[in-house]
Amino acid sequence: VSINTTNNPQVSKLLKMLQLGEQDLKYLKAFKPVIIQHIEEIIYVFYEKLELEPNLINIINQHSSVDRLKVTLNHHVQEMFDGRIDSDYFEQRKRIAHVHVRIGLPSQWYISAFQNLLNKILLYVESSIPNHQDQLLTIRAITKIFNFEQHLVLETFEAVVDQMKVENEKEKKRLGKEIIKSTENLAAISEETNASFHQMNVQSHEIIQYANKACEISTVAQTKAQDGKSTMAKQSENMATIC
Repeated sequence: VSINTTNNPQVSKLLKMLQLGEQDLKYLKAFKPVIIQHIEEIIYVFYEKLELEPNLINIINQHSSVDRLKVTLNHHVQEMFDGRIDSDYFEQRKRIAHVHVRIGLPSQWYISAFQNLLNKILLYVESSIPNHQDQLLTIRAITKIFNFEQHLVLETFEAVVDQMKVENEKEKKRLGKEIIKSTENLAAISEETNASFHQMNVQSHEIIQYANKACEISTVAQTKAQDGKSTMAKQSENMATIC
């Protein structure tokens, strides 16, 4: 058996708090054949409560499947009884937490399901280890490794959630800046549009004035033409009288 926490002082501190040492790993490794023998029943207990929560099944089926997760859990549980704790062990637990957060599985479900798993395994301890002292020490070792597992997964779970919150805040700020920029652009466009409308209004007013002036000129021309016509008619009458 071996424990290697050289690059992870926080985990080393956690192991000391739980009093989880190499002697515990020896009892875990000695019990592994029993775990392998009953692994199917153990895995079944972990997921049987899913039937009570259809929403959890829907979440899992959207991203994976219960059958695939059972394969992963099979490897996970056996690894707990390998008698080895090192960087690979830590990374595997981090990946589990990341997957839980990504697919939206609540941490409460993980805790309750893990407790059911522990209860099932302890039943096999009672039935397969006749010596009371060995039975007690094995139960202690299993309880310690389960506590250690939950600490690792839930700590990573919280870290991932916090990171997602930070990223969401950054995204909110980015969107806020884009909205402000878009609002400023719309205000500038609106100002330009208002200026264009004002210019068009001025030009329209000028056009109306020109049109009115043209109408006036046309009316004067028409009046003068009518006067000229009357004058010509009068002159024609005068010429006819002279002749």
